[in-house]
Amino acid sequence: MGKQKNNNRRQQKPSFFEQQIQRNGTGFLNKMNAFEVRKNALAVFKDLANCNVRTDQIEEYFNVPDFTYNLYLSAYDNFIYRQYMYIGLVNNPQYNYDGEMQKVAADIYEQMGAYNSLVLHLNNILQNITTYGGVYTRFYLDQLIADLRWKRNAFNGFFITIEKDSDGYIKKRRQQINDQRNSDSNERGFFDKPFKNNM
Repeated sequence: MGKQKNNNRRQQKPSFFEQQIQRNGTGFLNKMNAFEVRKNALAVFKDLANCNVRTDQIEEYFNVPDFTYNLYLSAYDNFIYRQYMYIGLVNNPQYNYDGEMQKVAADIYEQMGAYNSLVLHLNNILQNITTYGGVYTRFYLDQLIADLRWKRNAFNGFFITIEKDSDGYIKKRRQQINDQRNSDSNERGFFDKPFKNNM
């Protein structure tokens, strides 16, 4: 009798995308609103950081501007919250004498780096969708996964989800840009003008 290999490796759970496809089919994004995307953003970020997805299978979803933009908003909100916390900690008079406070600040700084990376790469994907029709999305996703895999522990902390008052505006503005693209070859892109807080 041949020896059987004892595979002790833990089997990865299905990714966010696999779970949604099993429940609602490949068109699951049609059944999600903007807030649901942001609420599930952490699951997407963890899948990317743990290499639990194949970019050729999820590329089409990241080519949907509303989906990627809401992931961007979620990453940006979490980055900003951590930035304020970090600034508050390091400017505390006790910081230089409190080892526990320094450890917490170091953890938050690591999380800031992960969310900053998400913000930058998701912004690149959004610009790519507008400028090149999503041709380079898989390339940017591969870059993002390669960057996040070294920061995967950064997603074990808290995660915030902020409901935006402007969700209706985002869809309306996106439709205006799509309409304009069909008639104007000099379209500037998904963002009519650069973000105020662009990093």
